Amino acid sequence: MSLPVCLIYWTGLSGPFLFDDHWNLSPLGAEGGLQTLGHWLRFVLGGESGPLGRPVSLASFTLNAQTWPADPWPFKLTNLLIHLGNALLLYALSRRLFQLGRLPHAATLAALAALLWALHPLHVSTVLYVVQRMAQLSLLFTLIGLTMYLQGRLLAVTRPRAGYLLMLGGIGGGTLLATLSKENGALLPLYALVLEATVVRFAGVRQPIVGWRYGQALMLRLPLLVLIGYLVFSTPALLNRYSYRDFSPLQRLGVEGPILLDYLRLFALPRLSGGGLFHDVSVADFPVLIRGTAWAAIALLIAVAWRLRSRAPMVAAGLLWFFAGHAMESTFVPLELYFEHRNYLPYIGLVWALVAALSALPLRLIAVVAGPLLLLWGTMTHLQTSVWGNEQVAAQVWLKEKPESLRATQFAAGVLQSNGSFEAARNLIHRYVKRYPENPMALLQSIELDCLAGAPVAVAAGKATTLLAHEPFSHAMPKTFSKLLTLTITGRCIDLRTAHLHQMLDAVLSNPQLAYLPKAAGQLLITQGNTFAQKGDLRSAIKVAERAGRINRQVNAPYWQALWSLEAGHCDAARSYLTAARHLATGSLYTDDPPESYLDALDQVIRTPTDTGGCAP
Repeated sequence: MSLPVCLIYWTGLSGPFLFDDHWNLSPLGAEGGLQTLGHWLRFVLGGESGPLGRPVSLASFTLNAQTWPADPWPFKLTNLLIHLGNALLLYALSRRLFQLGRLPHAATLAALAALLWALHPLHVSTVLYVVQRMAQLSLLFTLIGLTMYLQGRLLAVTRPRAGYLLMLGGIGGGTLLATLSKENGALLPLYALVLEATVVRFAGVRQPIVGWRYGQALMLRLPLLVLIGYLVFSTPALLNRYSYRDFSPLQRLGVEGPILLDYLRLFALPRLSGGGLFHDVSVADFPVLIRGTAWAAIALLIAVAWRLRSRAPMVAAGLLWFFAGHAMESTFVPLELYFEHRNYLPYIGLVWALVAALSALPLRLIAVVAGPLLLLWGTMTHLQTSVWGNEQVAAQVWLKEKPESLRATQFAAGVLQSNGSFEAARNLIHRYVKRYPENPMALLQSIELDCLAGAPVAVAAGKATTLLAHEPFSHAMPKTFSKLLTLTITGRCIDLRTAHLHQMLDAVLSNPQLAYLPKAAGQLLITQGNTFAQKGDLRSAIKVAERAGRINRQVNAPYWQALWSLEAGHCDAARSYLTAARHLATGSLYTDDPPESYLDALDQVIRTPTDTGGCAP
């Protein structure tokens, strides 16, 4: 099983890092690499991809590189190995379940299920997008936990103590590690309940004679009640995060119905084109009637699955597993509407349902049906991995498939620029701006490229100022503004002055969405402080940094205050701020604090003689 999967995916390992890879992995180089245990801990415990930081996933990335920039090939190879490990774990769990469900040829069918799942084309974006290792590891620990739980569940009938310990280890340890890899790992007890209500119950497995009623409540129902309580407690924060989405909670819940049906369709009829990373789906794509009809169909499927529990427990388990797997990411949590990687775990249920349905056929007929399906899915997956493994081909193909996607356009422009085709990249961004003139992020990127080309940008900057105050905020804006400041200071922008940049920053900082994005707001305020410093208004720069520090400690405002105090000739203040900056840097686990080398360099300047710009007497 491993060999064909490796051969099919191998060409994709040569692809580049993409989008969120940079955001999550670039802190590897924030302090010149993970040179000490403190650096390692700040990277592993300083994640911001979710409320828990996903430290298990971040720790796994340090196995591939401890500096940045890094070679993406080892990262992608590790992802592939985890995918193979998941397939083997799926085989073990499937075999046990098929045996309980009294399916004939359980071992053969389990191998078929694992291979069908491993080769499904929709998993390419999970395996070859490095940062989606988070989803892979969450599944890895979920499968380990469920395998331990099921084994303990059977053992507890005759040896209650050993069985309960094994179940507790599987549910407790598996849920903890899966959740610390990615938050939807907290659903592991729900999957166990699905298996209990279907395969385990109707396989005639006896209950443990000691305390099963309380044991099941403690291991399965209590963790889910805790999760529900946490989500209820977090409702205000979740609602705040909708402020920078272009849809409301009810709208998101509504459109997820037809999206779930599309995921079901793509399982049976995967497409060769139009997949991957770029799914710029909007609420307007799904009229209210379609949303209501979709949710009615989903309710019907769940009801049918429930009714099938006694006659076809594996089919019922598979359908219920699919919907359980989407209970968090495809309901009310304010994530983007559509992502293929959300099916990495749920598709296991659909594979089970498919294989269980095929089990009614003779083994030779199963081979006749499954053989062409494996060949088709494997071929489609290989064709996609060939695209993912060639950056230039991927840029062309994805842009052709999704010309309306800003991210596809940015990726293609970035590839063109890195290959020396600067004008082609600039023209590509300008075409997008012409087509979507109200997109402020695209406009900012066009300003950046025009500055590099020596073209005038003042008119575009004025339009951007108007848009930035109310149009949707992009997390790429702080970095883009930092680049624009550098270009302005170095004179690369022929008609963009610091005052223009300051006006744009005022506009984006007035955007109501920034109230719920403290990290972005802090970064933008530091950039604004730099605009004040460039104008010689160091007092205002220091005040802005103080505001940035109150909003977001990660920017280490005292470092900037020390720097600007030194420029203003306030030596005592510079020393005091530097002490506070060191305390903040050494006392936190954040990865984007200024490296120690920056603090040491500033300290050295402060200690130099006064006549050379320092403070020493």
